[in-house]
Amino acid sequence: MMFPWKLKKKRMLFMVLLLIAGTFCFLNSPLDKAIIAKRPHKVIEHIRNHEWTLITSNKTRHKTNSTVNLKAKPLRVIIVTQMRSGSSFTGELFNHNDDFFYLFEPLSDLAPKFLGNGTTENIHTYIERPLVDLIQCNFKDLPGMWWNINGFTALHQCAYSRQIQATPLCNLSKPIKNSVSLSKKENPIHILENLCYGKKHVALKVIKLENINYLENIFKNVSMDVKIIHLVRDPRGTFNSRNKLCDILPHEKYCRNVSYCCARLERNTNIWLDTPMWLQNKYMLIRYEDLAMEPLLYAEKIYNFLNIQLPNSVRDWINGHTQSNYGDEWSHTRNSSQVATRWRNELSLSSVLDIQSRCQLVMNRLGYKTVTTEEMLRNWNYSVLEPLKS
Repeated sequence: MMFPWKLKKKRMLFMVLLLIAGTFCFLNSPLDKAIIAKRPHKVIEHIRNHEWTLITSNKTRHKTNSTVNLKAKPLRVIIVTQMRSGSSFTGELFNHNDDFFYLFEPLSDLAPKFLGNGTTENIHTYIERPLVDLIQCNFKDLPGMWWNINGFTALHQCAYSRQIQATPLCNLSKPIKNSVSLSKKENPIHILENLCYGKKHVALKVIKLENINYLENIFKNVSMDVKIIHLVRDPRGTFNSRNKLCDILPHEKYCRNVSYCCARLERNTNIWLDTPMWLQNKYMLIRYEDLAMEPLLYAEKIYNFLNIQLPNSVRDWINGHTQSNYGDEWSHTRNSSQVATRWRNELSLSSVLDIQSRCQLVMNRLGYKTVTTEEMLRNWNYSVLEPLKS
């Protein structure tokens, strides 16, 4: 049994604690308001920085909170293909969309010697790490070779990326290196990062990626919405186009190696047949021939896959640049349907038969029908394209 004086003492202590708690709550609200009123910009800046970290960090996975709109995740599109397979044409579907920051073959100078049989270390150095940096708009950590003696690797970015063409980078005559001290207006890292951050999405096309499976760590560790468009082409069309270029590309060791290139195509299309979990709803295979023959229809399909609307600027580009009979090998203004199948007029039957024998498995897989006689080869009423099996 508790004595009366002890009970009284306990009640008094409880009342004092309630009084202190009430006073603190009463004073706390105006105090917080006063602090925020004195430094609103710092508070807002801190919140924005925190939200950007939630979206872009690939080092730590954060739990979603009410300030992050999952539907507003930045979209990163990687067009994966081989040389002379229609990737420049496909890339224009993003280059002419002002919501995209478009990069043209950014791995070309990063992986000059990397040809698919490398170690885990150089996969990380030449493929994984640079791609992570590029899709996160981080140009300051790219290897030094990306900034070459003629400017940033880039001078081909000036030729093919509409957004970069408009920057001071493409007007600089002096060499640019990471170590060069330039003004803020001239600094390539500052210019490219500002341009990249200023766009909703990023798209880049790569022809140096030998194996799509090298991207697995990127998909698993980067919180952005990354998607692959796997562009394939009839090997007969690819090598007809390469025949005109291999003589002036001596550094391309496998330029005319049909067996090597078809083995690479077969390996990567295995993913189409059995898409791994990390690529579910993030992978689309498209044949260049389908896109070239019905560019507007397949542009719509590509944008539907990305869950964004095809803009009028891209529609206008398609309507104005796919019917012309003028344009050289590097031009994007040509009759696209004729370009896709002109190998039938230009390759000899013996060359066609050789390519077919080396690439038979993957050609059957992708719906490319073989020809066996000169008459079949030159007869345009005989279709060499079957519907792509789903």
